[in-house]
Amino acid sequence: MRGFKSRGKGRSIVEADDTYVTISNEGVYPVLEFLLWYTEPLSRRVDPMYADSMWLYYGRNKVLSYGDGLMFSTDARKFLLRHEVWDLSTDANGNLTKERILTLDSRRFRKVYASKELLKAVGEAKNHQELHEALANALNHKSFDVTLGSYLSLGQARTITDIATFTLQQKYLDEARKFRGVMVNKDEKTTHLGLPGFFAGCADPEEPDYEGAIADSGSKCQEYDMCLGCQQSRVFEQHLPRIATRVIQYEALRETMGHEQWEIEYGRRHARALHLLASWSDQAVVAEAWESAKSGAVSLPAIIGRG
Repeated sequence: MRGFKSRGKGRSIVEADDTYVTISNEGVYPVLEFLLWYTEPLSRRVDPMYADSMWLYYGRNKVLSYGDGLMFSTDARKFLLRHEVWDLSTDANGNLTKERILTLDSRRFRKVYASKELLKAVGEAKNHQELHEALANALNHKSFDVTLGSYLSLGQARTITDIATFTLQQKYLDEARKFRGVMVNKDEKTTHLGLPGFFAGCADPEEPDYEGAIADSGSKCQEYDMCLGCQQSRVFEQHLPRIATRVIQYEALRETMGHEQWEIEYGRRHARALHLLASWSDQAVVAEAWESAKSGAVSLPAIIGRG
């Protein structure tokens, strides 16, 4: 479908705006199917230049196109007086109530669509760049800032933005508590074991990427307790008993520290270790690792608090 969109407020820049719709029995297609059914007979009565327009409707004296005569708002109010259209809203007590719609503002259609696309993009994006591209492409914008500034900064859409921001933050917080490296099972063949470490091998100690990592050019990472939060880590079966032992050490510290302080210092490290152990393909090996750790057979350096 081809439409035309004004860009740059006040600059009168009009560009073609093509939209591609997946044909399915759900979503937008039933609406388009209804429009085609409704407008087909009207297309024979409208000015020939608007015969292919999808948005045709009866005005006062003739058939009009949405973009013809700037009469949509007036005609929409008359339509809503003739036909009862209801919306659901929430009262002060949180109860759903019916509210009759008496006006239509076509500018709000895109805001509602933008809010829907934002929540959809937040759920599907793997990182900030994907979120930027998904929403900008959905709204045919060249800039994510334009998207937010134009459609998601005022009114109810602002609430949607706040929800989406919180959702996105929570998503990345959840990701930060997961193992970020590579699990190398016993049967897998690899030509690069990495630099040996307590909890993982390191594929490239000069390129650490755990949070707060700083590596000077030519220097090597010395932070062995952050390996599970780094994409350079390569965990093998022999590392599992040490990782299980580290979990026990973290949990012992929790008993001597305040909850918030422990969460700040060790919460993510503890969660990453548990995530790795829970995700290992051979859980029998993990069970053996836990037995070794609990028996005291594994020796590790003590955790030294900082600051």
